[in-house]
Amino acid sequence: GLHTTGPAAPPMVKPDRATLEEFIEGTYGELYGREVTPEEMDQRVAELETLYKKAYRQSIRNFRGETSTAISPEDEFRRSLKESGEGKFARQREDRRSMHQYMGN
Repeated sequence: GLHTTGPAAPPMVKPDRATLEEFIEGTYGELYGREVTPEEMDQRVAELETLYKKAYRQSIRNFRGETSTAISPEDEFRRSLKESGEGKFARQREDRRSMHQYMGN
C-alpha cells in the first residue's frame, strides 16, 4: 500500500448547519439581545463556513510548520459581530476585501 511519512494533515472540521445556526443564535442573543432573521442566518452561516475554511487552511500551514497561529472560527465570528455592531456589515466587508488585494491575500 501507499505509505506517507509522518502524521496526516488535520482533517477539515466543519459543524453541520444546525450546530452553526445554534451558535449564531446564541451569539446574536448574547451580543444583540435579539433573534436572527432568516436572511441574516443564511448570511451568517456562509460567513462561519468561510471562517472554518480559513481556519482549516491555517491549520494546514501550522501543520507544515509555515506558521503557528491558530484561527478560531467562533472567536473570529464573535469578534466581527462585536466590532460591526448593527448595520455595518456590508461596508466592513468591502473595506476588508480591498485591503486583501494590497496584501496579496
